[in-house]
Amino acid sequence: MKLFTLYKILIIQLVIVILSISSGFCWQGKSGMEAALLMKIHGARLNPRKALIGLGINAGQFIRCYPDMKHYLNGGLAELLQDDRLFSSADKYAQEMVKEKHFSRISLDGSTPEKRFQKFSYFSKFADESLGILLFRNYLSKDAAVDALYRNIIENEVKCKNNRDLIVFNPHFKDIGLSIKSGSLDIKGVKLNFYLAVVDLGADIVNQVEKKMVSDANLARISGSLNIAKMSPLKFDMDFYNLARKLATKRLDNLIKSADTADKGKFESKSSDMALVRTSKIWITKEKKTLGQAGQHLLSAILNQDKNHVFSERAALNPYHTSTGIALVTADSVFNGNNSFHIYIMAMVSGREQEPRQSFNLSGLLYIDKDKNGKYNSGEGYKTGFIIIKNDRGEKKTVITDSYGGFSINGLMPGRYFLQNGDVQNQIGFIQHKIIITNHNLFEFLDCEGALVKENN
Repeated sequence: MKLFTLYKILIIQLVIVILSISSGFCWQGKSGMEAALLMKIHGARLNPRKALIGLGINAGQFIRCYPDMKHYLNGGLAELLQDDRLFSSADKYAQEMVKEKHFSRISLDGSTPEKRFQKFSYFSKFADESLGILLFRNYLSKDAAVDALYRNIIENEVKCKNNRDLIVFNPHFKDIGLSIKSGSLDIKGVKLNFYLAVVDLGADIVNQVEKKMVSDANLARISGSLNIAKMSPLKFDMDFYNLARKLATKRLDNLIKSADTADKGKFESKSSDMALVRTSKIWITKEKKTLGQAGQHLLSAILNQDKNHVFSERAALNPYHTSTGIALVTADSVFNGNNSFHIYIMAMVSGREQEPRQSFNLSGLLYIDKDKNGKYNSGEGYKTGFIIIKNDRGEKKTVITDSYGGFSINGLMPGRYFLQNGDVQNQIGFIQHKIIITNHNLFEFLDCEGALVKENN
């Protein structure tokens, strides 16, 4: 039954290429294959028209389906940067899919590509994943496999009836990581070998200049070059980064509204019992600077300022801090009549990493009440169903039920949650008495699709 389910998932979610070639199966490694696939994807982005024609795809039809791509068809898209975090995410998820025989962009625990990227500290404005799978018997050269995987990925992406956004040809993406794995499976008694390609693409929220500023701050901490005691490096923290960006943006808005250049050298520092320090620095110039120049100037000012501050007011050089986030914003504005100035604002938030709160697990069963008795009976469990859990803030997690209709949702914080059936075409109910919270925590149903998770008293 599980093999049949796997077969159905493959047919629905992926374009499958099956090749029958004589001789024995021989897998020749992945590193060369990954490099070859990467080069093909780079080539497709640099010259989309040539890539489409090479695959026998009508470029005119492609533009009719995706009119926003007209500008890029001949001009090309920006080259993707290889990112180790995306390579790590793709590699781990590829291994998981091969092991579990589950081929989908949504993992068995409900994680989306964006959530998987975040586990490797990649926080993206845009994130998506493309999967390619090649089923075959006997022997297949790795060159032929890469060609087939590449064709699989591109053809599946550019279909007109595809309701998803473009991935490989998406101009928003800046970074790439990928992985190719091999395995075998049985479909209705037929043994097939397969290659699986996972291509992860994203656009990092944190730009290269901001990353370098964190690195330069850490260099000052660990080298002792500013005549200070050596300190351990700060870890990038996304929550701190969001706070820093809000602070920098707010100061920029206030400065533009006030239209006053008197604030151009002002330094702001706030602290609270050495747990969190917010610092910002403004640079206003008549001459336009690159972001790199602005970042270097502003960070240098903060480092020099920190040397004269007590520990509780330091952002970059606080020996008690473990994490940080640095944001840089810029704008052009007019002050004092017709004089135009360029504004650069850096904000830095640092502190100690917060201890993680205790999280809880929710498990239960999804079933179809075939006899309409309002109760679960053996055999009514709904396999490969989608369960959506949503909190008061609108954040969602999606999990897929197993062959018996069971599901488990991990990492829930105390709060109010709502369960939804992700497959609205089926008459599915929730077995209320079967849904539990582990660790003896209280789970109260508010109605058939609502629940409250509480901490232990």
